[in-house]
Amino acid sequence: MSEKGRRPPSSPEELTPHLQERLQSLVPRLIELGLGCVHSAESETDGGTDSSVDCLDRIHACRAVCCSYRFALTESEADGEKILWDRQKPYFIDHGGNGYCTHHDTATGTCLIWENRPLRCRRYDCRSENTPWKDAERHIIRPGTFDHLPGKKPW
Repeated sequence: MSEKGRRPPSSPEELTPHLQERLQSLVPRLIELGLGCVHSAESETDGGTDSSVDCLDRIHACRAVCCSYRFALTESEADGEKILWDRQKPYFIDHGGNGYCTHHDTATGTCLIWENRPLRCRRYDCRSENTPWKDAERHIIRPGTFDHLPGKKPW
C-alpha cells in the first residue's frame, strides 16, 4: 500500500495515458545514461512463428538492412553467450561503427550466427508492415531505406 492507501501500479497498462507517455519518453534517456535496461517480451513459447522469408534471394537488393535495426533481446538471449549486446544500451543487439549488427558479415551480407540468431531476427518478415520494400515481389527498395546508416552506404 502506498502512502495514500492505494497500491502502486503493477503494470504499465494501469498507469494513466499521460504517465504511460512520460515513461515511454524517459526510457531511452535512462538507457542512454546506463540506469536502465529493456528486455523483449517475446519468448519461444508465446505462439509466434519464424518468418519464411528467403533472405539469400533478397539480399542483393535489400543489403540486409534488417541487420541495421536496433531491438531489445529476450532475457535468455541477453544472458546467453552467443549473441552480443550493446554495453551502452543493455540489452539491445550490438552494432558496429557501420550501423550493422556485429554478427553481420560485411563481405557477404549474411549472418554469422544464423543458427543462433535472436528470436526477433527469426520472426522478422520484411514483406509485412513497415518494410524496406517499395515492391517486395520485384525486390525494389523504398527510397531512404539506408539513410539511418552512418557514412558510406552498404555495398
